[in-house]
Amino acid sequence: HIQAKAEATIRSPRANSTLNLE
Repeated sequence: HIQAKAEATIRSPRANSTLNLE
C-alpha cells in the first residue's frame, strides 16, 4: 500500500528515507 507509506512519511520525516529506497 504505497498510500499508507506516503501518510507515514508525512507523519515521520525519517520515513522519507524508506520511501526513497522503495
